[in-house]
Amino acid sequence: MFPVKIDLLNVEVNDIINVLGQLPTSSNAWPLVQKITAQLNAQTPAPESNVEDAKVIDPATPTT
Repeated sequence: MFPVKIDLLNVEVNDIINVLGQLPTSSNAWPLVQKITAQLNAQTPAPESNVEDAKVIDPATPTT
């Protein structure tokens, strides 16, 4: 076996997780759901903790 990288948007990955989560327990998809979720969380940027740091300053706006 070898790893495969697939380029998907986070919403697409969430859709896949939701579909896999609807499978019967006997399908044993839960470990796959956990692995995909862990990879999604590792690649998801943390939310901004300080709004001031995220503020864009327009150089055309007077500062006085």
